[in-house]
Amino acid sequence: MKRPVETLTHAEHETLERIAAAKSRRDSVLVLLMGRAGLRVGEAVGLRWTDVSADGSITRWVSIPSTLARRGSARLVPMDAKLHEALLEHAVAEGQVMGQLQADEPVARVPGRVGPMCVRNGRRIVYELSKTALGRRIHPHVLRHTFGTRLLKVCDIRTVQELMGHRHLSSTMIYTHVSQADMQGAIRAAFEPEK
Repeated sequence: MKRPVETLTHAEHETLERIAAAKSRRDSVLVLLMGRAGLRVGEAVGLRWTDVSADGSITRWVSIPSTLARRGSARLVPMDAKLHEALLEHAVAEGQVMGQLQADEPVARVPGRVGPMCVRNGRRIVYELSKTALGRRIHPHVLRHTFGTRLLKVCDIRTVQELMGHRHLSSTMIYTHVSQADMQGAIRAAFEPEK
């Protein structure tokens, strides 16, 4: 039997986001892009301002271009309020003037360097943050798994497939794992009607 994918609890996810925000805006944006928009680490570190803006200001969508997306499959993912606010703050901190965003500049970069950071640096950031926040090292893909699992609890599997950028529904099926709490809730709902 296959082992279920590793995900973070709601409390763990919040703790990781809080620790990332305390460390730096860039690290916070990376964690939020992976955990709240489901981006792969390579997509998150390769994102440019043009992928989150239109007409020179931050939009409510993350556009993952085919050049970044796995297997060249571009997609659009809506942003929640927390990610949107973090990107706005990060843009200002990076010297990006609203209305005049430098479209080709990377959203996440290593200070003093030109171009986006490498995937290895993105992984290292998540490893270090998770060790501090959770007492254990997690792979960045755990944030993506957490995103997919949370979505599946509130929407249909086809919507999750589109948001995750999966070509085949079978790839999305890994998020259909059932927890003991899910099973207990189902039995309670079916056989213990509200009084």
